[in-house]
Amino acid sequence: MYSNFASFEFDRGFSCTLLLESGRIIIRIENPEFSSKGLHIFQSMFLKLNADVMGKGLSWKVLLEDLKTHILVEHSEAQSRQLLPWFPNGEITSPSATMINLESFLDGL
Repeated sequence: MYSNFASFEFDRGFSCTLLLESGRIIIRIENPEFSSKGLHIFQSMFLKLNADVMGKGLSWKVLLEDLKTHILVEHSEAQSRQLLPWFPNGEITSPSATMINLESFLDGL
């Protein structure tokens, strides 16, 4: 990890990078096969951080890339369009803050 960059490998073939740029956190999931799972993990992580660390004072907007047009679209639009690879098989997920153990996640960094 660096001051503005981190790389994670959750599982074989499931890696991602985080980049802090102009006050934005950009998350790139390397293998599109894991896009939906990665989205779910990071949404859960931010919900957990917000609930446990930030006192619910953290806010964010999720933008997802349309891989056909390379345009960023809001999460709600991507979900309504069932945009691949983010929402395969009509999957609609609502992550909760309890889905990730923040202490074990931070210990792994």
